[in-house]
Amino acid sequence: MALVVGQDMATESFARTFVDIDLDDINEGSMPLNFDTQHIDEERTNVSLSGTSKRKRKENVEDDHIQFVGEKLGEIAKVLKKFTEDRTPYLYKEVIPMEKERFGDEFLCEIFDFLTKNELEAKRIKADGKYLKPHAEGTSCGEDSFQFDFHRGSVYGRLMTTTYRRPYFGVLNERNKLILMSGSLSEYEYGDGSQLRLDDAPAPVGPTVVDVDDFGAKADGSDDSKAFKEAWEIACKSYQGAIMLVPKNKIYHLKPVDFSGPCNSPLIFKIFGTIKATVHHSDYTSRRWLYFDNVQNLRVEGGGIINGNGRTWWLNSCKINTALPCSEAPTAVTFSQCSNLKLARLRIENSQQMHLSFSKCINVKVFNLFVIAPGNSPNTDGIHVTETHNIHIKNCVIRTGDDCISIVSGSQNVRATGITCGPGHGISIGSLGAGNSSGYVSNVIVNRATLSRTTNGVRIKTWQGGSGYAKNIKFQNIMMHNVSNPIIIDQYYCDHHQSPCPKQVSAVQVSNVVYKNIRGTSASNVALKFNCSQTHPCQEIYLQNVAIKSSQEDKEEHIAEASCSNIRLSYRGDVSPPC
Repeated sequence: MALVVGQDMATESFARTFVDIDLDDINEGSMPLNFDTQHIDEERTNVSLSGTSKRKRKENVEDDHIQFVGEKLGEIAKVLKKFTEDRTPYLYKEVIPMEKERFGDEFLCEIFDFLTKNELEAKRIKADGKYLKPHAEGTSCGEDSFQFDFHRGSVYGRLMTTTYRRPYFGVLNERNKLILMSGSLSEYEYGDGSQLRLDDAPAPVGPTVVDVDDFGAKADGSDDSKAFKEAWEIACKSYQGAIMLVPKNKIYHLKPVDFSGPCNSPLIFKIFGTIKATVHHSDYTSRRWLYFDNVQNLRVEGGGIINGNGRTWWLNSCKINTALPCSEAPTAVTFSQCSNLKLARLRIENSQQMHLSFSKCINVKVFNLFVIAPGNSPNTDGIHVTETHNIHIKNCVIRTGDDCISIVSGSQNVRATGITCGPGHGISIGSLGAGNSSGYVSNVIVNRATLSRTTNGVRIKTWQGGSGYAKNIKFQNIMMHNVSNPIIIDQYYCDHHQSPCPKQVSAVQVSNVVYKNIRGTSASNVALKFNCSQTHPCQEIYLQNVAIKSSQEDKEEHIAEASCSNIRLSYRGDVSPPC
């Protein structure tokens, strides 16, 4: 949709507006009339706008004038409100039919989107629905209507709806005039009286839309890896933002694919359909399937499904068949060395091993994920965080065969909020210090979590012989339902397939850990277990308002108890069972 500035709507297409409108110069009595602009920077440009007057300009208007777009859109919104207030019947009866015939249903969708968001117009639409309704019949407004605002301006997002079909952005035309424009632009008028027709006009700057189907993806059971790689390369090279699209109601089969950066601009990976992993183990040359590496300003979202197709890997695990040698399986989705990353509204299921891993990433948001695998699937951690800083995991449902969330060495400033976990092994920090290594985790908050029928609740686990620390950790506002080990610190962690582990002196130091407002039931008699190192005891452990009872407490032999060794702790409020 374009914004009209002109004296006669009948002779000037529903076309364009310049940015620099001074509301003080508007003729209040007759909208729209002649608009005189305010000088943005008299040293660099002197642009005026009038429905009949010539446009004055200077050469070499610098690109940073685009920054004024967001600041001026609020003023333009006021102008358009008044225009629609005065001219609504004309808009509905003449302009919409004309532009719909020229540009199709999308024009109507776009103008209707604006009008419904315009506070003054919302009431009028109800009264004038008879004008709009005939044009709306047979359209598909709302289908795939995801919107993107790369400029991140609240007024911009409200006024100038940007879709993957027809984006709108402020651009400089070939004579360096700053214009907000759309496909409905019919002509420009320049200071010398010449005009530029639409087919000669510069194209709007908007995000590049890259549909994997356009690159040969078939979604027919054959391998679509090549199409996804080629689509990613085009999206990543775009300088104007890009949207990589995986269409809905289709299943795409992929071999391992690397999505590598850095990319030239922000990128959105929209997954509406299903991406499914190859079942052929020979296709894997490393421990990864979908691998995002060194990408900045990436969003992966859409409501679709990522299926690791992991059943054949589980059957070959030594944890399922002890006669087989232990070997590693691929991680379904890995983000490595990415920054400013957002992952939201996806279902990740049946991974080969871990479902989702963040390694050496900075500034990550993970919202509204469903991570699902059978409770007996081996090593299928839900979300694995390693060497990652500033990550927030929020409102996720995780049901797997291993840790719902595992936080390991090099990670700091980790928040997990609103987590539903179970079945699985709970929420774990560690393991740390394996193979006499150093491990460091700090500044972790787990807040508002519900754990059901998990083998552990909130756990810190470290190996003997390691070094480093796990510190500044808070578990709060957590509900446990029939959890086997609700609260546990284990500084003698030892993988079952490597036992017995040799006794060693050094250990990862565990300190400043808070357990607050934790309630529920334990499936075992030991509700609290602190198995700390003799040489490096747990320090500054705080328990406040903790109440965990046995899920079978009606029987005398099933009374919840605490097991505490080599720990320095403090109580606040009621704590049950106590050490």
